[in-house]
Amino acid sequence: MSRQDIQHDMSWSAFRMGNECPAAWHAKYVTHLYRPAPSEAMAIGVWFHAVAAGEDPAPIEAQFSEYLTAKAGKPTAKFQAAQECAERFVALPYHQVMAKTYESEVALTVNLGGADWLCYLDRIDPVRKMIVDYKYTGDLDREQWVPRLKMRGNMVASGHYAYQLAVYRAAAVKVHGGEPREWMMADMLISPVKLTATVAGGPPPGSIVPRVETFVYANHHLLDRYEDHMAESWTMAKRSIFREPVQTIPAFKAMRDGEIEPPRCGSCDWCVATQAEPVVRTYREDQEAD
Repeated sequence: MSRQDIQHDMSWSAFRMGNECPAAWHAKYVTHLYRPAPSEAMAIGVWFHAVAAGEDPAPIEAQFSEYLTAKAGKPTAKFQAAQECAERFVALPYHQVMAKTYESEVALTVNLGGADWLCYLDRIDPVRKMIVDYKYTGDLDREQWVPRLKMRGNMVASGHYAYQLAVYRAAAVKVHGGEPREWMMADMLISPVKLTATVAGGPPPGSIVPRVETFVYANHHLLDRYEDHMAESWTMAKRSIFREPVQTIPAFKAMRDGEIEPPRCGSCDWCVATQAEPVVRTYREDQEAD
């Protein structure tokens, strides 16, 4: 069963998109008029996840050939670096053990805030109560998925990775049982130049060139805080794209049912492509906006 066949109201990627631009979310997930264009970064990410899961990456290479292949049929520089990184990564003893003992690409659902969320887990071991999430990047300095363990507004305003981990943990507890604090949440940030593993006892320094940094995500009280704050966001988000307090999940449902018009952010690809009159911004205006 594919993830599209699983009944659900929300996923983390949809939630993030909906809070960045409700109009784009509505066009993609409700009316299906909008399909964001692929990119080399997205294609490489999908490819790497398949390799890490032990799947045949050939279909993905064929699907995204225009993004992964340069002239004369050779891989692009970034894709070649990803291939070399993947070869080193799958050879790590730690990864080989995990590949044998953890379930790969498992879809779970959990009801939060009145919505059924679809959680797609890269690796899960229900016995050891461990969830591992892969993140591949070619540029660590701009990597947005590194957990930023500080509060910056509410869930709608921040979209921190820790919120996603809290949702995953809630789904694992519902399906496999146990207390939330019995589960270890871990992400593996992987790039051609560095591997950051948040798993206790992860790969030792020197196992991947040039260095390995290990950080244990053991601060359960932080995930508890994010989960509690999430619950508050379902009830009343103080700041959002709506520019006024809203009930988060009910607002999504009202947009889906046509009861309210989805607000437009005005700057995303969908808004720019569908706005009535093109808006020409000056360099000075761009600098002031930043």
